Order: sequence, then structure tokens, then C-alpha cells
Amino acid sequence: MRTGRLIFRILFLTVLLTGCREQLTPEPVQKADLLLQFSTPMEASLETKGIEDGDSFHNLLVLVMRGNTVLHKKTWPEDISNNYVSKVTISIPDVELGSYDVYAYANYDETAWQQVYISGTELIAPIGSTLNVQDRLLKGLSSSYPAPQAPAANTPMLLTGHSQVSVGVVNNVGELKLQRPVARLNLYINNHTPYPVRLDELSFNNFFAPQSYLIGRTDSEGRPQIPSGTILEALPAYNTTNPVTIGSMEVHKCVYSILMYEMALPSDQLCRMYAKATLIKAPGSTLTQTLGTAAQGVPLKRIDSETSQATYLNAITRNQELNIEVNVFYETVAGQVEFWLENLYWSVNGHVSEHTYN
Repeated sequence: MRTGRLIFRILFLTVLLTGCREQLTPEPVQKADLLLQFSTPMEASLETKGIEDGDSFHNLLVLVMRGNTVLHKKTWPEDISNNYVSKVTISIPDVELGSYDVYAYANYDETAWQQVYISGTELIAPIGSTLNVQDRLLKGLSSSYPAPQAPAANTPMLLTGHSQVSVGVVNNVGELKLQRPVARLNLYINNHTPYPVRLDELSFNNFFAPQSYLIGRTDSEGRPQIPSGTILEALPAYNTTNPVTIGSMEVHKCVYSILMYEMALPSDQLCRMYAKATLIKAPGSTLTQTLGTAAQGVPLKRIDSETSQATYLNAITRNQELNIEVNVFYETVAGQVEFWLENLYWSVNGHVSEHTYN
């Protein structure tokens, strides 16, 4: 009888433990295919653009991350192509439900703006690896003359983008706009006089950022963040040894154009410009006028194309074009030349536009 009771107890414990194991079986992980749409901001006007302006791309690298961990990775196409597009949709299979950061790099073989090549870092990072993509910097720019310009003809411009996406049972589609890592600043002069006008001097205060992040970063107010320790410099110098002359009644002549990194000035500082021009009535007969002084230029303002409201400019965002229009008039009664500075504006669709290059 003692032997029987002992066996009964052993069998009871075995059944009990087996029951516990069955209750701890994990639930299956829910996954879905993530559909991502990538595009340059104004693909409808590509016929007037060049690949060096960043309006199309021929390769794409996508990293799906949580924190600094690479969870999914996709390249398009598998081999770098010579065919350029302005929009592509790719699918990343078997993504667990949840929220992710998506980082995209297009034309990543273009090295003009890269400090450390994407093809040697992000492209070769294996799934599961740790990669701090947000602290990566672009190549340093020099503010010395000549000014930084777009890549050579038929050389694609680097494009980057970042978006937060949520993968769920119903909605698993994300959209990401590819952006140029730089902004463009243009100065146009409109000569409304019957005489030629020569731009003798042109300068700006210190709002040229020599470095920036590879993936754009903003603060809580949406203003661009620049790397710690960055010292803003004066913009590249205007070539006074070969000044530009604007013909009589010639309008919308571009006299200064550069590419520059995004930046933000302290709230108590503004972007300013100084200009000096000479109206040439005849040999030996001239009139000179200035905008501001060399020490204190006139402040630039941004006009909202939707509301027409003007605000002082003290921040510049990547992928946007800034156009300054200066109008020159001649008053025949008083014999005086006058400058009218049109406020700086964001071209095309206003401040919400993500593509403005013309």
C-alpha cells in the first residue's frame, strides 16, 4: 500500500507541471506588410528640372528603426539604376505591429554633401545592429568665395528624409518626402529705370552655417537645430572685382545665388542684407544708393504667400528656396535713384512648400 501511494503522488505532480507549461505558451506575434511611399515634393514639374537639383532619384535606402536599432532594411532597386524617378512605393514584409522611425536616403552614392559615406555606413549596417543616424553630420561647407553650388550637371543631389509610422491591423501605409540637405538663397534685381545699374557691393550678416545634420532635426517649435558648437559665419562674399550690371528696364536678374545649410539665429537676432548700387546715366554722370549700412544691413522679412503676413527672418530650413527681390526706380523730377526692397518670400506654394527650386 505504501508503494501505491507513492506512485500516485509522482503522477499527480507530473500532470500538474505539464498543465503549467501549456498555460505559458506565448501568443503568436502579429505582423503586417508595411507599404511606404517615397516622392520628391514636386514631381509634376520635372520637365524644367535637372537631377542635380534633386528632383529625382535612382536609388533608395530605407531603414526601419526603433531607437538606434535597425529592425528592417530595404534598398531600391537591388542594384543602382541609371533610371531616375520622382516617386516609388516599396513594401517591407513581416513588420511587427507598433510605431517606428523610418529613415530614407536617395541618391546615396552622391558624395558632395557627405562627411561619412552612407554607402559605407547605413548601407552595410546589418539588421539588429545599433546605428545612431540622428547624430550623423553633413560635410563642412566653406563660406569663402566662390559660393557653394549645386552638383555638376547630370550628377544627382543627395536626398534624405525621416518619418514616424505606425503599423496596425488596419492602417500600415506611410508616406515620406525626400528633401535636399540644403536651402538655396537667391537675390534678384529689377531695374525699372532707363539706365543701367551696377551692383557695387553686397553683404549679409552672419547666418551661414558651415555644418548641419544628415537627417534634419527640429526643436519643439519646429525650428531647425544645428550641431552643438556650430559658429555661424558671414555668407560667401559677392565678387566686387567683377560687379554685375543690370540693363535698363531689365527685371528679375539673378545677381547672387548660393546653396547653404539650414540654421536658426537666437530670437533677438535677424537676417540682414547690405547693398550698394550705382545708376549710370552717362559716362561720368552717376547716382549711388545703398540699402542700410555695411555695419548694419536692412532686416529681411518672410511673406506668407497664403496670408500675405510678413515676419522677420531668423531661421532657414533645408529644402527651401529664399528669393530676395530688389526694385530700383529713378525719380526724374528730383534726380534721385531709389531702392525698394521687396520682402524675402518663399516661392511656389509658400511656407508649407517642400520644393521650391526653379
